[in-house]
Amino acid sequence: MDDSKVLCGRCRELLKSAARLRDDFDACYQYTWFRFSPFNPDYARWKKDVRDQLVRAFGANSSRVTELDRCERVYSQSAPGTLFDHYLDSLKSAVAALEAVPLRPQAAPAASAGDTIPHGVPVPSDRVSFRAISRDLLARAAELREEGNFLSAAVMCGAVLENALRRICESENLPPQAKALDLPGLCETLLARGALDREEHRQLMLKFSLKKLAEHCYSEKLNSDNVGEMIEWTGGFLDRRFH
Repeated sequence: MDDSKVLCGRCRELLKSAARLRDDFDACYQYTWFRFSPFNPDYARWKKDVRDQLVRAFGANSSRVTELDRCERVYSQSAPGTLFDHYLDSLKSAVAALEAVPLRPQAAPAASAGDTIPHGVPVPSDRVSFRAISRDLLARAAELREEGNFLSAAVMCGAVLENALRRICESENLPPQAKALDLPGLCETLLARGALDREEHRQLMLKFSLKKLAEHCYSEKLNSDNVGEMIEWTGGFLDRRFH
């Protein structure tokens, strides 16, 4: 069997095993187990297996793995539900990419900055991968909003915006100390540089305030309207900035 198909099969098995974890998470009484995954060995082992498969399939430095690691750092304590959803979405995206690999790949030029999958078959560049992953995450955020889960929807949408902003920062060749700024500071720096206009700056500050409310679980301040507008604006921002 083709290596990519083996990896795809393993990812599918991890998706199946996630169903029980999802049931536990939704039961609420084990919510803290997801916040402190080292004390939940089944969940900790599952997350490690997910990451290991992504590394085997796409490489340790791929955008899929680095984004998963970033989400682990950011959301493991503040938004474990969003983190769990991101692991699931990463698996689904990996399955789709691996299924697209031909059984007998033809010779192809080396991939540029994007991910690679078994046998050296190139997949879209990092920029295109970012757009695809961002669209998937926004679609998932929209689903969460429809389900009434405004907290997770706002956090997920905010994560997409943060990633986009840091990519703009990279394209502007800002110094390392600027990249370490918090989000409001980064917005101010990009505004001063002319990389953001004043309306974009204003909207970003509003969206990041919603993200912060969600991360601190102020559910009474979030609703279908403001979260829906956040998701819609973010999609338009990505379309304008990442053609």
